[in-house]
Amino acid sequence: MLVILGLAFLLTACGSSDSDSASATSNLTISDAWARAVPADASTTVTNAVYFVIDNDGDAADRLIGVATDVAAAAEMHQTTMDDGVMQMRQTQEVEIPADKTVAFEPGGLHVMLIGLTRSLNAGETFQLTLTFEATGSVPIDVEVRDL
Repeated sequence: MLVILGLAFLLTACGSSDSDSASATSNLTISDAWARAVPADASTTVTNAVYFVIDNDGDAADRLIGVATDVAAAAEMHQTTMDDGVMQMRQTQEVEIPADKTVAFEPGGLHVMLIGLTRSLNAGETFQLTLTFEATGSVPIDVEVRDL
């Protein structure tokens, strides 16, 4: 009887550990994802950018380590900085998402660069972008195309 109770306790403990892990990875909220419209005649020669906001309401940090979409030949995370009065854009391999903080991907800062668009992006449409986090895993989001 004690052996059965001991096994039940161990299974319960393992089960609660798994559910804690699942809830810890569900604390990221991605909102306001958008990109500018790109006409069909310019889509293969123009790059574009995607912007969004990541809220981490949890008590553990995460890292954005990859981005992917089928509307471009390549998608990369970039950081825009000002160096001696010159604006520069550099690719970054990861973006830290601190616990209980918000990270904004916005014009003039962090953004996802779409390189070699495979089609036009028309205002009012959406397309999918997949964000890959170190702890949370892959999170597909819908990106709204805006005519700005």
